[in-house]
Amino acid sequence: MKSRVCKISAILVALLLLLSGCARQEVYERTYIAVIPKYAHSSYFQEVAKGVNTAAIEYSVDTSFEGAKNEEDYQTQNDLIDRAVEAGADAIVLSAIDYNKSVEHLENAHKNGVKIVIIDSGVNYDKVYQTIESDNYETGKQTAEEMLNLKTGEIQVGIINFDENSANGIERERGFRERMEQEDRVTIVAAIHTVSNVSDATDEVVELLRDNSEINALAAFNEFTSLGAGYAVKELNLAQKVDVIAVDNSIPSIGMVETGEIDILLVQNPFAMGYLGIESALNAINGIEAEEKIVYTGAMVVDKNNLYDVNSQRFAFPFD
Repeated sequence: MKSRVCKISAILVALLLLLSGCARQEVYERTYIAVIPKYAHSSYFQEVAKGVNTAAIEYSVDTSFEGAKNEEDYQTQNDLIDRAVEAGADAIVLSAIDYNKSVEHLENAHKNGVKIVIIDSGVNYDKVYQTIESDNYETGKQTAEEMLNLKTGEIQVGIINFDENSANGIERERGFRERMEQEDRVTIVAAIHTVSNVSDATDEVVELLRDNSEINALAAFNEFTSLGAGYAVKELNLAQKVDVIAVDNSIPSIGMVETGEIDILLVQNPFAMGYLGIESALNAINGIEAEEKIVYTGAMVVDKNNLYDVNSQRFAFPFD
């Protein structure tokens, strides 16, 4: 009897091992693409996630979508890169927090056969299959053009940027400054880099405006700085004096276009970045040569006049 029980136990153990082996094989049966945004819970990256999910369903691939604790937390992002390699990812789609500090981790991924696609924000690494982003330098120039067209007379500018080591923020500010330096009527009064959360961004913009009362225009370069600018203008009751030209959209920022705290939004296409990121990763996995190393997804100017046009709604309002 004892021998029979032991035999049955051995058979059950063997079956469990067999089933667990099948489950593990099933996980890796389909292509697995790890998507690592800067931060998974902002409105912007939630739209990226929707593009990722749509492409994943269409192409029958497995994906994960996990970001750092905030848009400054490059250490956690590097841990996520390493974990994706350990989990057997075929490709990583990354929006890099820091231009330089993930290079070693991406090199390790590359050595393990993992394809690298960049979306939204670049990295100082030359073995990337493809980069999919807005033309950040041109977005900065476009921000300047919109400000120049909106305001007559002297323009006293405050720049509100995010992490100073983030490639997209660097390029947006560079484009903005280079265009504004061509105009004698423009003075850049001050520039700040804020932490990417709404509360801190708002507090820092309030302080900026209180310390520099001559500022009559603000340029903000991502979702959090845009909201910080709008809320600061509202708190200080400066909507009639200070014009805000901002990059990125969310439901609150669209509301502030309606009520006048934000004058113009330059709306990117994060859904397309997520969708095209998966397509690009699949092309890399399948050995298809990239026709272009950089793909620009474009941006649209949205203000109170065109906010509810059909084309504007396609960009400005989050997908359901």
